[in-house]
Amino acid sequence: MSKHRVVVLKIVARELTVTEAADAYQMSRRHIHRLLARYREGGIDAVEPRSRAPLSSPQRVTDRVRERVIALRRSLTAEGLDAGPLT
Repeated sequence: MSKHRVVVLKIVARELTVTEAADAYQMSRRHIHRLLARYREGGIDAVEPRSRAPLSSPQRVTDRVRERVIALRRSLTAEGLDAGPLT
């Protein structure tokens, strides 16, 4: 069981206060209040750590550009002109 689940369940069961849980589990009171809000909205599964990965990559190259670069590299290699990324 994750630390987040333990903290939330102990607070909900009134075994610990938010301040006591913050001291016992080395978490900020603010973070515990965020976990409790997530618990109220989505249940116990909502308190698990969330991914911090971006939802999109705005600078990512499109598939069309990627395929064109690969085709150019293959043609340069076939002609013996490929000198790596410089060409």
